[in-house]
Amino acid sequence: MYEERRKAKRVSVPLEGRWRGASGENHEARVSNLSQVGCYLETTEQALAREPVEIELRLPDGRYLAIKGQAVFNIPNGGIGVYFTENNQARENLIRFIEHYVTGGGRC
Repeated sequence: MYEERRKAKRVSVPLEGRWRGASGENHEARVSNLSQVGCYLETTEQALAREPVEIELRLPDGRYLAIKGQAVFNIPNGGIGVYFTENNQARENLIRFIEHYVTGGGRC
């Protein structure tokens, strides 16, 4: 039987964005799920395991939220699992967005 390893609740949220890895190139992405500790980026590009990544998420009100993380896994031509590594104002803004979205105030 599969054992769930995630420690934070995920929300399905359709956010557009972009990410940048060690190469410095910007890649388009779509976030399909998000939590306080990470997200899944739907993208055709790949990142190496443990590669530092910078993510910019476009929130429903048009603002961008930038946060740093680390690639945890890749699905070729599918996406990247990212663990957030920052514990700063960007992370607090993300947590507020998730809480607002979950309570129905942030429908995308």
